[in-house]
Amino acid sequence: LAGDATFANGRIGALQIEGWMNIQKFGAVQGVDATTEIQNAINRTEFLYAIGYDYRYTTLAVPASLKFIGAGKKKTRLRTTNLTGDKISITANGSHSVIFADMEFGTIGTQTGGSYLKFDSATTQLQSPLITGCNFISPYIAIYLANCGQFKLNGNYFVTYVNAGVIIDNTIEPDSGDSSIDGGNVFDAGGDTGDAIVQIASGGLRVVNNKFLNGAYHYRSAFNSSPNTSILVWTANSSEQARVANMAFTATSPTTFSYANIAGGNQFSVRDGATGVLVNDPGHNFLSSCNIGGNIFNLASNATAMNIGRLQNSTIGRNTIIGNGTGETGLITGANSSGLKISQQTMISVATEYSLLGGYDITDWEVESGNQTGSTSNAFGSHYITPTIAVTFAKAYPIAPKVQATTVNSNGGLTSLVSNVTTSGFSLNIVGVNSAVTVTSNWTATL
Repeated sequence: LAGDATFANGRIGALQIEGWMNIQKFGAVQGVDATTEIQNAINRTEFLYAIGYDYRYTTLAVPASLKFIGAGKKKTRLRTTNLTGDKISITANGSHSVIFADMEFGTIGTQTGGSYLKFDSATTQLQSPLITGCNFISPYIAIYLANCGQFKLNGNYFVTYVNAGVIIDNTIEPDSGDSSIDGGNVFDAGGDTGDAIVQIASGGLRVVNNKFLNGAYHYRSAFNSSPNTSILVWTANSSEQARVANMAFTATSPTTFSYANIAGGNQFSVRDGATGVLVNDPGHNFLSSCNIGGNIFNLASNATAMNIGRLQNSTIGRNTIIGNGTGETGLITGANSSGLKISQQTMISVATEYSLLGGYDITDWEVESGNQTGSTSNAFGSHYITPTIAVTFAKAYPIAPKVQATTVNSNGGLTSLVSNVTTSGFSLNIVGVNSAVTVTSNWTATL
């Protein structure tokens, strides 16, 4: 290692790390176009680094293995003057190793197309690219991952993207991947448009411990592949203020997707009129074997926590849903959903808690019970009966429960008559032998 020197005039001498090449050694100069110099460096060495805050370029190509590192997000910046096409195209195949680390990607002008980093292996999927500790400032698309497997994005910052932060589209092996977006990535669209993550094809995607802000969607599937794609794990993420939906699922026929697990401490802050988890109905069965549970939804006015349009053979476990009593909806299921297992949700100040259609079973719902008393003041054949007692459940059910009532055999109590059972309560009359005595009935309500 031959260290840099910072001179009295503030200029920095070029650092040389043993085995690595500094782009300055190839003539790259800050503040002017250095496309040729940086491309020459990429062509000459697999190990490349840069120190400097304003290296400019138009387009670059990475045809083989490359490890390109900077001195930190605020110390190394690459800015492109290409506003429409892909900026850095990575076409390395197979086992080639590609790493970008500790630098900032920016633009000179407003981006209207293309990606800062476009991974597009033409013949075999690129294995295990790593992007870590990088800033992506005002891209049209920050990273487009076509035909990549086992990629890893961690500790990156995506801000004010026009179209998307990350697009995943492994068309070569659509059910291969085992990739991860984790370790504190931050996505902030800065406005009401732009999608943080778009998944078209690539199996085994894990999205863990990230922060999402603003934009239209924080995760949006647009599944379209053959064979099909499967496995999404979404855990311990904070997702706030998406304009349309925090997470949304759809697919192009006949593509299907299975095994999405949205569980384990996710926090969704859902904007007014938006939806936390939205499963669309594209006209065919496309999503199955999923689990949504253990999440917290904070709803603004007229927001919906979960709108499940078309979902098959899946579990909606326990979630906590908090509103302010102004037009919110907790859980909606559509007529074309089937095979759902729905647990009781914890609802706090939610205007409409449930709107359930389609095929579903209610599981592990809390049993409510109580007792009622009344006086047998009215004749009832050869016996006597109480006036109708209106019983209100402490918490409304999503569908009318089964109510069983048992008369206490004291004071001549005989039987209990249950009628008019709704999601919010029922009517009860108690029959006894004697007139004008107090009789008691114990009841339970179950789904």
